[in-house]
Order: sequence, then structure tokens, then C-alpha cells
Amino acid sequence: MEHPSLGRNGIEVSRIILGCGNFGGIGSSPAFFGAGETVAQAHALMDAARAAGSTTFDTADAPTGGWLIGKYRRGEPPPAGSRMTLRPAPYLHLQREGV
Repeated sequence: MEHPSLGRNGIEVSRIILGCGNFGGIGSSPAFFGAGETVAQAHALMDAARAAGSTTFDTADAPTGGWLIGKYRRGEPPPAGSRMTLRPAPYLHLQREGV
């Protein structure tokens, strides 16, 4: 899978980005927490994305998506290449390994 640079900062993102806004809930409203994918379903989706070469996950403005990505990554060796989590504007937040 291609990993083009994001803007002029040199950070690479995968061509296909996995949207994780439904992980553990639907969106960021507490009223919908628990209505999205289960932990097991979210982990299976992330496994499939990684197997396809995707290294970028988009959590949107949903706190459970980021929590489930962290739970998924806990205890893993750092992956080859850049990994990042994206939150769209106005909350754009990029995280790179080791930063």
C-alpha cells in the first residue's frame, strides 16, 4: 500500500485510513457509548487493516476510538514505519511513535 507524505512535514500516512469513530460507541455522544463495535470487533477490524497495509487510524472526535486503539496497541512491539492517529479539524491532532 502507498504511504504518501502528509503536507510538507514528512509524516507518511497510509493511502487507506481506518475510521474508528464507531469503536465502543457511535460518535462522541455519551448517549451512544456501547452502541458501536465491541472490543473484539474493533480489534478484528484493526487486524484486517494492518494486514492490508494500513498504518493510519482515524478516531474522529470519539474518545472510545482512541481508547480502543491504545488497548489494541498495548504490549505490541512498535510497528515498522510511522503510525499515527488522526482527529479531524478543529481537533487535528497527530501522534507519531516516540513523540
